[in-house]
Amino acid sequence: MVMYYLAVDGGGTKTEAILGDESGQLVGRGRSGGSNPNFVGQQQAMDSIKEAIDQACRRIDRKDIARIALCVPGLETLGRDWLEEAGIDASRTFFDNDVQSTFYGTLGEESGVVVLAGTGSFVIGIDAAGQMLTVGGWGPIVGDSGSGQQIAAEALRAVSRHHDGMGPATALTEKVLQYYGIDHPQRLKFKMSLDNISKLAPKVAECAREGDEVAGRIITREAEKMAEMAIRVVTGLDMDDEQYVLAVTGGIANFGPLLMEPFERKLRTVCARIRMVKPLLPPAGGALLMAYRKDGIPWTVSLKETLATSYRTFMGTS
Repeated sequence: MVMYYLAVDGGGTKTEAILGDESGQLVGRGRSGGSNPNFVGQQQAMDSIKEAIDQACRRIDRKDIARIALCVPGLETLGRDWLEEAGIDASRTFFDNDVQSTFYGTLGEESGVVVLAGTGSFVIGIDAAGQMLTVGGWGPIVGDSGSGQQIAAEALRAVSRHHDGMGPATALTEKVLQYYGIDHPQRLKFKMSLDNISKLAPKVAECAREGDEVAGRIITREAEKMAEMAIRVVTGLDMDDEQYVLAVTGGIANFGPLLMEPFERKLRTVCARIRMVKPLLPPAGGALLMAYRKDGIPWTVSLKETLATSYRTFMGTS
């Protein structure tokens, strides 16, 4: 009988569930809205997870799922009573944070440095001896450098400062008003909330690419702050060595050279030897690797290659 493994990765803006067999072949994938209860609240978090799982598992009997990994920040605070109502077998489910799932998905290895730039941000490093150091991940109130939440907040500050006559004009004003469907900056006071600003970040990137200096400075500053977090981890674990790799992952990393060029420039002012590589898998892939490990399935080269290849296939068809 074929046994399946289910993994869920979630954040402030999106949730992804993937289902794989014992060989690493994906057989289902689901996507939904945000599921970090710190951003979207408890009910939406539970609804988003259920929706993503329902999509991923629509072609199988859930009794054949051996292990379920839920890697969503803050989710463990909701307890376990809701799992059965959502169609999730609590006895086969374990919670973990998104730090390790992001690390393992990005590198598929036990050591290295991973920078996550999504709705939130953090940097995690694990050296050859297994020592771990994490920086960032403080959440939307304190602010995560280089994150979608922080980039969007800086854009809103720029718009408000211009409106108050305390900052330069910026094309961000028009983008922000369009995003919220309003006709005057004053109305932002009634529209902004923690759960609706991070999706503004791509608009900031658009403005920067179109030549807006204010937007460009925001992206550059946040990229440099993110690099400072990476430098702290690399130097803190003495990992500036060619044996180690560093990768940047998350939706904000998709800004490409706009973000990555100032990030690498800043990184290389201190860390000249660590190798930069592209991510292997998204965090959901790392959560699936963790589910395999829970059941004693080794991370062979074949399993990782199969998982990466089948994930790319699902990305092209779903």
